[in-house]
Amino acid sequence: MYSTLSQDILFWRLAYELVRNYRFRVLKMSEQGELWLEQMEGKNKNIVRLLRYDIDWGNWLLHDIEQTEKVIRKYKEAPYRKKMNAYNIYISTYPPVDDWEHRLDRSIKTNMFLIVADNRENEVCAFFERLHLPEPNVDEWLIEDIDPAYYKQAIREIERQRNQSERVLLFGKKPRLTYIFVALNMIMFFLLELAGSSTDIVTLVYFGAKYNPAILDGEWWRFITPMLLHIGFAHLFMNTLALYYLGLSVERIYGSLRFFLIYILAGISGVTASFAFTDQVSAGASGAIFGLFGALLYFGIVYPSLFFRTMGMNVFAVLAINLAFGFIVPMVDNSAHIGGLIGGFLASAFVHLPKHKPLFFRQLSALFLLAIIIGATIAYGFLMNGS
Repeated sequence: MYSTLSQDILFWRLAYELVRNYRFRVLKMSEQGELWLEQMEGKNKNIVRLLRYDIDWGNWLLHDIEQTEKVIRKYKEAPYRKKMNAYNIYISTYPPVDDWEHRLDRSIKTNMFLIVADNRENEVCAFFERLHLPEPNVDEWLIEDIDPAYYKQAIREIERQRNQSERVLLFGKKPRLTYIFVALNMIMFFLLELAGSSTDIVTLVYFGAKYNPAILDGEWWRFITPMLLHIGFAHLFMNTLALYYLGLSVERIYGSLRFFLIYILAGISGVTASFAFTDQVSAGASGAIFGLFGALLYFGIVYPSLFFRTMGMNVFAVLAINLAFGFIVPMVDNSAHIGGLIGGFLASAFVHLPKHKPLFFRQLSALFLLAIIIGATIAYGFLMNGS
């Protein structure tokens, strides 16, 4: 079946196979027969440009390759895309009438495929081999007398369903506890002010701030209570604002129960790190809030493509700024921040994401590691503070 129609079918069937079976995502789909597809699944990181166009002259092809390379270079400017493999696929009924291959740069040629009627089975199989995918039966694709529009519509439906699934992942749970924790922080702040002052050391210690001598005397509840206390209005405002935005995102993804466990375990991890590495009286929800960063990072490991397309770079930027601020400003308890970040990540790996297949080994390993880290940190704190 050497015809323009057969190449149309091949083009849309190839795109359909990549989208349906190998979880390529559509970046762009034009009515003129151009698709840009992206795959970010585990170690498979590829961008594929497919073009259905009957090419007459090699000059046109070389010019199009040059323009496509510019688009790919711009696309790969994002740090998480730098190592992606890029492929440029042309599907034409016949090759150009003039000589063009000797003018093509070898490095570009390795990832460029010109699929014409005479070579389509070999070239499609070579392309799949480059992607480390099973060899397809191209002839079988073309036996069925299916309108190319069927595959086009099927791709759109797959994308619609995936977008719906992604919205459920990001916004599927109704947040409740975030508002409760925000309210508790505000209530405790006003109680501190009424009792004396939120910046008064005696008042802070009385209400449960992290105070190493008291912990050494057996007041272990101080590994939890500092999460609800804040030193001054600016401290309360910044932490409450961060809790509100991060908490809503994490609770919508993980659900209220998982969010609660992540927040509490991250907060405890942060306070124990502060106990081990700093002597000053401290308080604040910062450790638990950094744990929410850890929860988003774990989500990014499970769903790297969705993470980077939505929040990833913002999460990394804000996290880096906050950690840098902690190292620059002496009064900031960065040990609590780092402890909370690690605790939140491991707690997220332990509770895992809702409606996902349990990963018992990973979950138990994360819980075991978190328990070891918290236990070792507390032991180190007793050793250092008791000496």
